Amino acid sequence: MAGLWLAAAGKFFEGLVVFMTGVSLPLIAQEFHLSKIEHGMVSAASLAGILAGAVGLGGLSDRFGRRSMFILESFVFLTFLALLVVSPNFVWLVTCLFGLGLAWGAITRPRT
Repeated sequence: MAGLWLAAAGKFFEGLVVFMTGVSLPLIAQEFHLSKIEHGMVSAASLAGILAGAVGLGGLSDRFGRRSMFILESFVFLTFLALLVVSPNFVWLVTCLFGLGLAWGAITRPRT
């Protein structure tokens, strides 16, 4: 039963990050003076990270166990989230959003 709640929480926070990035995009654009291309990069960074994490790192859960990888990747997520809050420029912002997505993509990959 706990696994079901953890899986649901993973999907909830994944959606929350993507949704909140879209909601906060006007403020991000104002803060960092983003061009239209940079708007797109900010919007796509977490989704690209989710894809890369699911494809590239999702198999680690099969090798090392889902619980231990979930805990490790949650810490990775929190680290990127903390860095995102203090991002000084556009490059850091996109890198942190990609890292958030990378962590959640690796966590939420379906079982093979």
